Amino acid sequence: MAEKRLRKRVNITLPPSLNERWNLVAKKHHMKKSQMVEEFLEMVLPVLEADSTSSMIKSALNASSESLKDIAKVIK
Repeated sequence: MAEKRLRKRVNITLPPSLNERWNLVAKKHHMKKSQMVEEFLEMVLPVLEADSTSSMIKSALNASSESLKDIAKVIK
């Protein structure tokens, strides 16, 4: 069953050049900027939730490893 989604407003302040780059990338990939933020948070939060610096690094390396495995599957 799909997880119920809550609408929450988050305000961030960006330099104009970064916002323009963000707009271009979102358009290039046919994504909403909010969707990009959600996907980024889903990737980075497990790493940041780690209890210590060493476990944070281990989580980041494991995530990178899984990403590389997924890329290898696509390339085959």
